[in-house]
Amino acid sequence: MNTYAIPESLVSSYRGDGWALAATLKGQIVAIRYIVEIAPAIAERLEGPHAPLFVKQWLGTLEAMPIVRELQALGNVSAGMCSNWEFLEQ
Repeated sequence: MNTYAIPESLVSSYRGDGWALAATLKGQIVAIRYIVEIAPAIAERLEGPHAPLFVKQWLGTLEAMPIVRELQALGNVSAGMCSNWEFLEQ
């Protein structure tokens, strides 16, 4: 697991604590997308201890593909938690 600082350039994308996808390039976060915003159907499942499982399952769906591709165009894609201006890769 890696931890990345969320740069000031992403202030408009940062929403505080929550599950997210992040694109990294050369050890820096270049984009973040919060799961609750891009997959509202699983939002309530992200609160419990099985949240990582639900995120991984969602990543394998057709719904996730366009978002993952968008982020892949920017860098390496990881799922994890945002908190305190950091992204903790899971």
